[in-house]
Amino acid sequence: MKGDEQRDRMEPRRYPDMQICEDLRQQRVEWTVERVAWGFLYALLGAIVLGLLGQGPLADARLQGPDGATLMEYKRFARKKSGERIKVTLPASKGSVRVMLDRGYLENVELKEVTPEPEKVIAQDDGTSFVFNTESARPVDAYFHFEPKSAGLLEGWVSVAEGPRQRFGQFVYP
Repeated sequence: MKGDEQRDRMEPRRYPDMQICEDLRQQRVEWTVERVAWGFLYALLGAIVLGLLGQGPLADARLQGPDGATLMEYKRFARKKSGERIKVTLPASKGSVRVMLDRGYLENVELKEVTPEPEKVIAQDDGTSFVFNTESARPVDAYFHFEPKSAGLLEGWVSVAEGPRQRFGQFVYP
């Protein structure tokens, strides 16, 4: 009996009357590959539903400032050479508010447009400051439109109104 089981695993069994050849070893390999492929497809489907490859609950990220009035919204996942944006909600104030973005972050993206247009743009050693006029009783939304230059992890920080630097990161797909 033991010899028959071993022979089934090693040698193909032939059925001359039916013109078929049964190779149980090859069949087991194919079943294993099929199970792995199904597992991969289910994982990919789950990633798509959760937003790891586009829109979804894991794709959106928010940073709240220590004052509670400042909010930054961005996508955790971006695509190289595609239009992306960061939204910074500035607190209502009388006068100007300064938003400072990390120099290293700005070197890895191509900044296309900032809306509303800042009053001043000041280049500094560790970042670039954008000064916005916020003479309003309501918060103001500032949008930074950009395109990532390369694929990989893109990290930076943002500081609003001379506040603490808040770190954020995005993964850029090729």
